[in-house]
Amino acid sequence: GKKLSREYVDKDKPPTAVTYRSTYKALWKCAECDHEWLATLNQRTTSRNPNACPACGARKSAGDEHAAG
Repeated sequence: GKKLSREYVDKDKPPTAVTYRSTYKALWKCAECDHEWLATLNQRTTSRNPNACPACGARKSAGDEHAAG
């Protein structure tokens, strides 16, 4: 969607040149924390477990562990 297209910041390949099944790892930038990381389009869009920002995910996991303890 729109959020995904805003987070695509790869300068080597435009988003229109990357297909769903491509193995190309594009550069993404989190709209919330500005963290940048590499991931395929498929990793970002899979319905079972979409790959969101790993930095935000790590913070959320750490917060969940502290809440449970």
